[in-house]
Amino acid sequence: MFLSTLPPPVIVVGCHRSGTTLVSNLLQGLGVFMGADLEENAESIYFITLNDELLKMANARWDRPEHARKFVEGPSSGWIQHLKARVHSRGWLQAYWGQHWALRMLLGACRGLRWGWKDPRNTLTLPVWLSLFPQARVIIVTRNGVDVATSLVARERGQLRDAAWGLAFEDAFSLWEEYVQLGLANTQRVVEQRRLGLRYEDLLEDPGGWLMRIRSFLQLQTTNSQISALCAMVDSTRSRRYLQSPELMERYNACRRRPSMLTLGFDYGDSAAVAHRS
Repeated sequence: MFLSTLPPPVIVVGCHRSGTTLVSNLLQGLGVFMGADLEENAESIYFITLNDELLKMANARWDRPEHARKFVEGPSSGWIQHLKARVHSRGWLQAYWGQHWALRMLLGACRGLRWGWKDPRNTLTLPVWLSLFPQARVIIVTRNGVDVATSLVARERGQLRDAAWGLAFEDAFSLWEEYVQLGLANTQRVVEQRRLGLRYEDLLEDPGGWLMRIRSFLQLQTTNSQISALCAMVDSTRSRRYLQSPELMERYNACRRRPSMLTLGFDYGDSAAVAHRS
């Protein structure tokens, strides 16, 4: 019953290392509650757990998303019932909202509060979430696949603490392509008025403009001065990282004509090489 006092959730989707963390942090700054149980990448631990459970039920994982195409075909009643049982519970109140906000929820003091969560796994499991929240607002974050793959390789090697192991670049790029394809297929389920496509590079180059678009998209009351302050969180130097080394430029030129790069408008042609030389 407490969900009936809230607007539909905001669901952030996008491949790992695509800028979803920045978007989640900015949403919090705009007044969207993204969870009391956030881990270091601004992801709700509770929703990570639920997404991992869904992926396991489909015999998939975040880094083995092939079987997640089952979600595109349509969520099974078992997946839907599993989520309903978990989300419509007092345990969810405590795990996602935390003690302070859970109490306010039970007292009916959070009417109209915008809320949501960020987890790259949402890209794969979105059809199941939409079965529970058909009016959800979806923000789709994309980033140049070369930069995503490079960042994924660095992250996985860092976690393993051994540069000799981890994802190879081509494997990481293929993983990004899989996420792009599944993300595009899943977000087509959302009517245009309830979905917002956002390229990471565009956000970095015009944070104020995009924050105002997000404010309008979610019908938030954030002031222009608050938006100006949030712009300080955005590091524009992180845009097009592949321009910073000849090796990455070679990878970009080798990949820029791949279908997913073309679909998302990441084939900058000769302008990228000119920018690198300058």
